[in-house]
Parts: sequence; C-alpha cells; structure tokens
Amino acid sequence: TLQQGCISLIHGFTTSMFAAQGTDVTGLLSDIPRLLDRGGMFSIMGTILLVLCAFSFAGALTLTGALTVIINRLLKAIRGVGQLIAATVATTLLVTGATSDGKLALLIPAELFRESYLRMGLDTKNLSRTVEDAGTVTEPLLPWTSAGVYMASTLGVSTLDFVPWAIQCYAAIFFALIYGFTGFGIARLPTGASTAPQGLNPV
Repeated sequence: TLQQGCISLIHGFTTSMFAAQGTDVTGLLSDIPRLLDRGGMFSIMGTILLVLCAFSFAGALTLTGALTVIINRLLKAIRGVGQLIAATVATTLLVTGATSDGKLALLIPAELFRESYLRMGLDTKNLSRTVEDAGTVTEPLLPWTSAGVYMASTLGVSTLDFVPWAIQCYAAIFFALIYGFTGFGIARLPTGASTAPQGLNPV
C-alpha cells in the first residue's frame, strides 16, 4: 500500500507487510527475510553523514589552497612521465584518504595535474585512467571512506579481512606505474595539438 511504501522509504521494508495483507509468509526460507528486511533512509544515514563531512572537509582544503601548495611542490620534482604518473597516483590516494570520498579524489587531482600532462605532450585520457586506477578502485580498501563502509557492512566482513582478496582493487596501481615508467599504453598528443596550454610546448 501507499502507507507501507512510505514506511519502507524511511524505515525499510519488512516481510511482515505481506502478512498484513493476508499473505502467508511463514513458509519462507530464513534467508529471504534476512535479505529483504532492510533498507530505508535511516539505514544509510551513517554513510550519508560521512559523505557530507567528506565534502565539507574537501571544501575547506580547496578554499584554503592547502592541496594546491602540496601539488605545486610535488610538481617541481617531476622530470618524466613515470614520475608524473606516480605523483598522480600518490595524490589521488592522499585525497581519497584525507577526504574520505573517492569522487573528490577524481576531481581534485584531475584539475591540478591537467596542465602538467599537456605540458609533457600527454593526452589527458592518461590522467583520467590514472586517477581511476588510484581512486575509484582503491576507495573500498580504506575503512573510513563511504565505499569502505558500504562494502564492509554489505559483506559483513571487515575491510582488513577482505583486502588480501581484493587484488583487482590495488593491482591497477601497479599497472599504472608500469605504464608510466615503460611508456607502454601511454597516449601522446599529436605534434602542435591545440589542446596544449598557451606558452607550453609538448615534449
């Protein structure tokens, strides 16, 4: 009913709602209520609060320029493509851990490193791939991120217990570094590409 739908939206669904309509649910397997009796806004308020706090903290870091200072000092030591890829990976991991949110770890490093990739004559899809390799897939490995909380609560297994088995989550980082230092799979801009920032010549 409409009333039960509203209750499910806020507090979550329960199989007893079927019984209220005259449907016999006594013969259900015990695993079915365990899977279905959940949900609602209240059940995810902890994760929502974590995301809100993460965005607030990230906003403070961005407005104060703290991340920009760190990145600029890091960029001064970069001399090659491999070092640039490694710096991107390190920064993405740092932002993910500091802000507790992987979405910000995609946006902030991508914006900060974009001109550096163009300066070296690299296509920005290298940057996109690298922040994904170090951000999206590694977020579930950090217990204090929204993805980490979701994975642990859904699986019923603590983060440190499933990390050794989540090989795909951290293998991408090693491949990103291999690509960067070997040049394999690195896309470069055509000579004289108009996407390079003014005053910067692709190498």
